[in-house]
Amino acid sequence: MAKDIEIGFEMDIRLIPLDKIILKQEIAPKIRSSQKYQQVVSTIRHAGVVEQIVVFPSDEMPGFYKLLDGDARLDVLLSLEATEAYCLISKTEETFTYNYRTNQLSPIQEHLMVLKAIDKGVCAEDLAQALNVDISHIRAKRDLMNGICPEAATAMKDHPFTPTVIRILRKLKPTQQITAVQQMLRLGNFSERMANHILITTPPDLLADSKRSKHAEQLSSEALAEMRTTMENSRTQQEEIRTELGVTSITLNRICSHYDKMLRNPRVLKHLQKHQPRVLEELTHALSPYRAVKHRPAA
Repeated sequence: MAKDIEIGFEMDIRLIPLDKIILKQEIAPKIRSSQKYQQVVSTIRHAGVVEQIVVFPSDEMPGFYKLLDGDARLDVLLSLEATEAYCLISKTEETFTYNYRTNQLSPIQEHLMVLKAIDKGVCAEDLAQALNVDISHIRAKRDLMNGICPEAATAMKDHPFTPTVIRILRKLKPTQQITAVQQMLRLGNFSERMANHILITTPPDLLADSKRSKHAEQLSSEALAEMRTTMENSRTQQEEIRTELGVTSITLNRICSHYDKMLRNPRVLKHLQKHQPRVLEELTHALSPYRAVKHRPAA
């Protein structure tokens, strides 16, 4: 039976005096002049500390805490003459920042967050001021998905579609947007070059403007037909490869299961150790990835 996963932090956020937090290192003047640091300054001034500082109780100095994450936030609070802050108390002392464990937000996720803030009554001007960016930056994020149909937008939201690629997809009709997004997802290719390739090979009747792009106008009808054929062949090959990989994976899993069960038989294991040690070594090495997953202890 699986055990409950242990929470890595204390459940209660604690208000801690800033002079009780031990700094890992001083903030360099170059960092203080950076745009990211100035955004932290602006956010704290207008909205307070959004993400709590992470600390760990010091064994060497009872009553003090080692700073694990939040160097810039702590430095800004000290510069603003704050005396205490709410902190997240970690149960383990990590040797690397928690930011290494997080994934960066995709442009679409940032767009959704801006929309959510605006829906709650925060105006674009206040967001720009809090994030220390130009108002046009917030408006661009707010309007990012304009012209993208809901079905395509839903499929895109957790993937790294850039604003440039999204602008290209706007030039397609909704049904073609869905097809294009599905193709990019299948290939795992979200590049501007891929989006332009799809745009160029899209028939005029599937374009939002019904006009061929400048790139397409420079190509002959034969070249466009060849590109479309290549794209279709690529899709077909992708499906064939995916099907073949699925069958191969199932077959390999069955083979590994058979040999793993065989090697767990004491008599077989003893025989191989005595007469075929090299074979046993190779089998054990080949089965190690399978065993690591199949026989992983419950967390």
